[in-house]
Amino acid sequence: MKEVVLATLNPGKIREMTDILRPFEINPLSLIDLPAIDSPRESGVTFLENATIKASYYSMETSLPCVADDSGLEVDVLEGAPGIYSSRFAREGASDDENMIRLIEVLGDKPRPWNARFVCSAAYAEAGRVIATFEGELVGEIIPEKRGASGFGYDPVFFLKERGLTVAELAAGEKNRISHRRKAIEGLIRQLREMKII
Repeated sequence: MKEVVLATLNPGKIREMTDILRPFEINPLSLIDLPAIDSPRESGVTFLENATIKASYYSMETSLPCVADDSGLEVDVLEGAPGIYSSRFAREGASDDENMIRLIEVLGDKPRPWNARFVCSAAYAEAGRVIATFEGELVGEIIPEKRGASGFGYDPVFFLKERGLTVAELAAGEKNRISHRRKAIEGLIRQLREMKII
C-alpha cells in the first residue's frame, strides 16, 4: 500500500479522509502520526492556493507524498465569507461554537434563505511538487439554530433542503458519502490513477 501523509491535525478531517481513502489501497498517515512539524504560513487567498501550499510543504518536510485540503464555508449573502477564514471567523483560535455564533450574528439582519456551500480544494504533492488538484462542494443553506450532534465545524447549522436535515444530523457514513471533502479527494485520486501515480 502507498503511504501518503494527510496534511492535518484536525481529528474530524483525519477520520473523514481516512474513510474516503480506504478503498484506494492507500495507507494514510496524519501529522499526528509523525514527529512534530512546524506549520507553513497559509498565505493563499483561495482554498486551492492554501491546499497547494500545504501539500508542497509537507511533502518536502516528511519526504512522503502528501494530500492536503483547504476547506470552508461560503455564504452567498456575505459575498463568500467566511471563506478561507472559516476556522477563525470569530477570532484566531475560535471554537466551532464561537464561529457558528458569530456567523448567525452577522447573518441576523440579512434576508433568508441564507444560501451557502461547503467548498473543499484538495492537492497532491511529491517532493515539493504539486501534481494534481481537485475541488468539491456541497450546497445547502444556513439556519439560525444548531441541530444535530455529529460532524464538526459549521455542520450543525448547515441545512440540506433535499434531506430536511443539517449535516450534523446525518449518520457519519451518509455525511462522508455526500461531502465536499469526498468529492474533492475522490476527484483527486481519479486524476492520480489516470496519471498512473496511484
